[in-house]
Amino acid sequence: MLRNYLDVVILRDVIERHSITKTLPLRALMRHIMSAPATRFSVNKFYMMGDRGALLENLVYMHFRRQGLAPEYYVTKNGAEVDFVLAAKDRDEYRLMQVCWDIHDPNTQKREVSPLLSAMDELGLKRGEKIAKENQYSFLDDINL
Repeated sequence: MLRNYLDVVILRDVIERHSITKTLPLRALMRHIMSAPATRFSVNKFYMMGDRGALLENLVYMHFRRQGLAPEYYVTKNGAEVDFVLAAKDRDEYRLMQVCWDIHDPNTQKREVSPLLSAMDELGLKRGEKIAKENQYSFLDDINL
């Protein structure tokens, strides 16, 4: 029902009003926004990640929800975002996680690891986790991949 409403009211209206001929990117954007309406959204991050990164992040989110966890995101004092923060049920402890499809590029490593390190420092944590398509990368002792 919601999908039909989205297609008819929002997408069709936007497509017709702005004479959009390539609707696939618009549909992907709407799907991304509607799948996580409470999260912050960056067009640049969405463009850079592509659908695979967003899909991996949604897959990780759904995995946590199915385990009965309540994942949230964390914004550092300088405005950087960590994808997931999970509170341990039985103790006053947090787990920080960044999700990225491909971590090979040094710029991507910096963009993904920097917020994680800042959040670890702010929360007094010694460990952060990086979830990637291939979890075989290790570039800092205190970040598990």
